[in-house]
Amino acid sequence: LSITVELVGLCAAFVVIVGDNLLKVQPLQSVLGVDLNKTTWILIFTLLVLPTVLMQNYSALANMSKIGVAVCFSIPLIVIASHLFVPVHTYYEPHEIAIEGRSFQYENLPLALGIVCVAYTTHAIFPTVVAQMDQISQFPRVLELSFGMVTLFYLMAGVGFYLYGKSTNPQITFNLPEEAQTLISYAIIVTIFLKFALMLNPVILELEETARKDTSLRRLLWLGENVNLKDKTPIPIIRLFLVASTVTIALAVPYIALIHSAVGVFWSTFVCVVIPCVLALQLPNWNGLQLSAIWSLLVFGSFIMFIGLYQNVLNIYRCYVGSNTINNMCS
Repeated sequence: LSITVELVGLCAAFVVIVGDNLLKVQPLQSVLGVDLNKTTWILIFTLLVLPTVLMQNYSALANMSKIGVAVCFSIPLIVIASHLFVPVHTYYEPHEIAIEGRSFQYENLPLALGIVCVAYTTHAIFPTVVAQMDQISQFPRVLELSFGMVTLFYLMAGVGFYLYGKSTNPQITFNLPEEAQTLISYAIIVTIFLKFALMLNPVILELEETARKDTSLRRLLWLGENVNLKDKTPIPIIRLFLVASTVTIALAVPYIALIHSAVGVFWSTFVCVVIPCVLALQLPNWNGLQLSAIWSLLVFGSFIMFIGLYQNVLNIYRCYVGSNTINNMCS
């Protein structure tokens, strides 16, 4: 359940990111002369990505994801080139980026930790990736490279805060010059389009297997009484339901920083910190120092998890009523 909620939340965040970037570039403006709102772009993206979710060719999904990763590599290159050739002071005035008050705000630490944690939560799709690898022995190297790149991206985002100060956008690529923004927006849209189905795939497979085994669910989904449990034929209604769920969350909470932080600080911390600690305590033969370390990590993870969830819910409420005091959080 935890991993299901986590992946659906991440896919909802992907939908929000695509909606923001499509709203920014407005690709239909030059063709049809119309500007669409964010909700409309989200619905259009949903219709376009739906066939990839309904398909059963997992090799094709894995290959699409590889292309998405390759496109993703272009993003940091564009960011670096942009700052080399177009310095920040040429398109931002000093008063626009000056940080007012404390630069380190302790009260927002759980929010920040949630945003960081969410980048390291792709563990649920590891089985799908491994199953499609020709050389499974290379998976540890793939893992190291992937997390290394994620860490590099976060370091770049951290540097971005010091460059743009109070004008830092939740999607920091929106702080770049207009030409770089457009290139990166298209790269992000293509990357998410190619990776969306693979990200949702573990949840789909788990729900479809559960539906085939459960008699009441088979009746509810009109699967018939005699279902071959080894049959891997897609169940469209489940896949449609999952896509609809991600879109509903994206439309209900269209704030990328908050949805990312909520998934990271609660579900990711629960899966990656709290559960391993609880399971570790069930094992014998720990010495005093090891037990102290496990309990400390468990208490810290639980504290961050609940405080961060409370803070995120509060910030979402403030965004709805228009009283959020964190710069650009509700954009």
